Amino acid sequence: MGTWNAEAAEHYGRDLRAHIRRLNGRPWARIIDLRGYELHTPEVIEMGRQFAAWAAENGCVFHCYIYSNVMQRDTVKAMFDDSSQARDEATTMEEAVEKC
Repeated sequence: MGTWNAEAAEHYGRDLRAHIRRLNGRPWARIIDLRGYELHTPEVIEMGRQFAAWAAENGCVFHCYIYSNVMQRDTVKAMFDDSSQARDEATTMEEAVEKC
């Protein structure tokens, strides 16, 4: 996963949106494993906010994050400050799947 910039975030969002559209409105949840995530450029926060809003409007009912450091948690918090979407965190993929 490494470092994210606007181009990487746009690519991720475009691919995920295409996949989600195939669900035809059915509810879905996200597991986001950030253990390999390093840094991001400032615009990634706003792009994350926009994706979170799109996700909420398109059936996402829950987000579960796997963090490896406090910076990641703070980044996600900044992305979701204006969102009422349900989210939680887990320490392993297995725990995240159980929560979803």
